[in-house]
Amino acid sequence: MTEQPSSALWRFVKDDDPSALTLIVDTPKGAHLRRIPPALPLPSHVDHGTGAEAAVHTAAATWGMPDFVFQQAEHAAKGSGQRELGDCLLLAGGRGAAVQVKARTIPPKPATQEARWIQKVAAKAMSQAKGTIRQLSMVPADMVNGRGRFLSVDANAYEWIAVFLLDHPHVPDATVVTWPPVGLPAIALTRRDWDFLFDQLRSTTAVLDYLFRAAADPVIPLGQEPLRYYEFAAADAEASPAEVDTGLVGPGGTLFSAPLLPQVPAARALRQAAPVLELPEDDTIEFTQLATRMETEATNGSPDPGRLQRWGASIIGILNSPVISGALGSVLATYTGTVLPGLPAG
Repeated sequence: MTEQPSSALWRFVKDDDPSALTLIVDTPKGAHLRRIPPALPLPSHVDHGTGAEAAVHTAAATWGMPDFVFQQAEHAAKGSGQRELGDCLLLAGGRGAAVQVKARTIPPKPATQEARWIQKVAAKAMSQAKGTIRQLSMVPADMVNGRGRFLSVDANAYEWIAVFLLDHPHVPDATVVTWPPVGLPAIALTRRDWDFLFDQLRSTTAVLDYLFRAAADPVIPLGQEPLRYYEFAAADAEASPAEVDTGLVGPGGTLFSAPLLPQVPAARALRQAAPVLELPEDDTIEFTQLATRMETEATNGSPDPGRLQRWGASIIGILNSPVISGALGSVLATYTGTVLPGLPAG
């Protein structure tokens, strides 16, 4: 079945796999086929709920760098009991996300009952996320990131968003989640949506920026976040560049404009940038092969974080010249809107 949205900027195609999406994205350079794979498989050695939380961490740490993905180092005291401080925190720059994961651990019931259950756990998740932020505002606590490094987190130092992540084998069609106001931006996603955003952007900062932007938009049915992403990306590509204050930067020069959200996945953008960098032939071949391996590994359904880190380190090794790394940052920012950590954007 094919659905044509009113914007006519993309077309949604349902294939034989109900857990996957295929998007045909219309761009000025032609149509691009983008398959959105199912969420990463759950680890087999733990129960479903714990496995869903672990998979959320794996996706964010693998594609968005483990430095910015945090878990509680120890339970924070609250009265006579103990309070868990969120299933996952994202922290980058001055922004943070308090993430609560809810998993359907029993066989789904009829669609109407499932929709009610999803509404119930969404409200609970948002309340828990708000509670995590409130507790960290009153009593900063030690959190540990994906590299095992500790950070004392004071919520007052960040701008926050609450994120409800749903792990569900089949969300009923057109399920729009609502929740009581929590006094801060909030958004509901499926775990497949979460994986897509990190795979597409490969940057925790970029994912956080997207979440805040999407949370200001009207609520959409669960599972349709990739469609909204490409609507935003198409709008960004067509937006006119802002005026430059020549009093700050001086007269002359050339104004470059890039989409805030890239339509091309970040790993593919690396391959497209390679010819522009004028690398030696051997380095160009190795660079392209490494970028291809990274994209293939990251999208194969069970990525190996160790391989991704080794290949990423090899790419950075090729680009250790300040001239080359500056050129890459400029190319990616200008032509694809992609900004990678550690590379200057111009």
